[in-house]
Amino acid sequence: MWTQKRTPTNLWGSLSIGFNEPNALAVIANDGSGDNHIFHLYVREKDPKAELWDGARSGTQAAMDVFNADEVGALCYKMMEAP
Repeated sequence: MWTQKRTPTNLWGSLSIGFNEPNALAVIANDGSGDNHIFHLYVREKDPKAELWDGARSGTQAAMDVFNADEVGALCYKMMEAP
């Protein structure tokens, strides 16, 4: 039996940096000084009401503390909507 398989939407994020949450954005760029890179991680902020339905979120503080991001930012749903 043939079945169509779909690549998970969070596959690249979980493979490259280990951050396994939907609707997150990682930017890794060379800072211009050789082999040094800067790591920006934009995630959904912690929200107790939303976490009841969608599951736990790491939030911006964990993005810095656990994932060692150089800069972090909070994404909101309005930023992710297409025009």
